[in-house]
Amino acid sequence: MDRRLLLQLGLAAALPTRLWAATPTVAESQPRLLVVFLRGAYDAANLLVPTSSSFYYEARPNIAIAKKDALPLDADWGLAPALAESIHPLWLKGQAAFVPFAGTNDVSRSHFETQDHIELGQADEGSRDFRSGFMNRLAGVLGAGGVASSRLEAMAFTDQVPLILRGDLPVANQALRDLGKPAISAAQAQTIAGMYANTRLASTVSGGFEVRDEVSREMAGE
Repeated sequence: MDRRLLLQLGLAAALPTRLWAATPTVAESQPRLLVVFLRGAYDAANLLVPTSSSFYYEARPNIAIAKKDALPLDADWGLAPALAESIHPLWLKGQAAFVPFAGTNDVSRSHFETQDHIELGQADEGSRDFRSGFMNRLAGVLGAGGVASSRLEAMAFTDQVPLILRGDLPVANQALRDLGKPAISAAQAQTIAGMYANTRLASTVSGGFEVRDEVSREMAGE
């Protein structure tokens, strides 16, 4: 699934219970939060365009989006025309909102340090705990449980669990690009599960395979 399609499908989905809602009733009673972290591929001022700002046009004489080309949101802001079929319809339906001028006070000018700063959500001063991402802590505060039960409550869709979700709470992980081509067969999964039978990791291993299978089924239905 590419980033544009993911934005079309979501912008808001997945903390408590199942991956996606089967019915509108489930969706209303079991809200989800989907966080899409755009790593270095997002120019805020050319997505949410400050069309009433003369400084914006003075500072960007060659790359600014003209006011006439931006999709109007209100008297001061417009949206990049590339989002005409994805995010803009959500705005028109009242299903999307924008928060300009939101960020951190990180002045390192390091792309990687700023990413870490955001994902950790920790105080500026003192040492940082790179084992504690803010979404993992948030999931714990909201009462999320483990992946071993039938309730899937915290999950990553990346190759590795991202920093934002690292922490004490167990987090399921299924890379989107691997869906449809499992790295191991059902027979191999059964063998691996058997290796961990009657150990403290048995439920975690079993739950991991259940998560993989459930994600594959859900995505196949999209």
